[in-house]
Amino acid sequence: MVELNKLTDPNFLVTNQEIEVTEESVAPTTYQAQSEQAPTQVAVVEQSSVTQVSSSYASSAVVLANGNTAGEQGAYAAARMAEMTGVPASTWEHIIARESNGQVNATNGSGASGLFQTMPGWGSTATVDDQIQAAYNAYSSQGMSAWGY
Repeated sequence: MVELNKLTDPNFLVTNQEIEVTEESVAPTTYQAQSEQAPTQVAVVEQSSVTQVSSSYASSAVVLANGNTAGEQGAYAAARMAEMTGVPASTWEHIIARESNGQVNATNGSGASGLFQTMPGWGSTATVDDQIQAAYNAYSSQGMSAWGY
């Protein structure tokens, strides 16, 4: 979920995300985000007038040479990891595209699983949120070297 203070900051850049304000009494001001990708409309509202904000993540902006992408769930996971680590979402999308092609239930013979292909010692990969936590645990311990960077 997008933090509300980011919605009120006109300098905050959003790419490939659709932000939907669900309270009917809000009359949002719309700004067009500046991006290298196709522009995204961003609704900016006063923090006190929003009771619920939900976001749906568009298909991944990262497409590898072999056609792999992070997909919708991967784009969500990448955005969350960017919020948690400060590493750009596009970097996380690239990792997800390379490691799992956006397949939430991806596994490999070494025992790694999930979007980020984390090993069991980093945490559960039962849900996407678990996978994000496991990836964050790996990042906190090894930094980007956990994925060969």
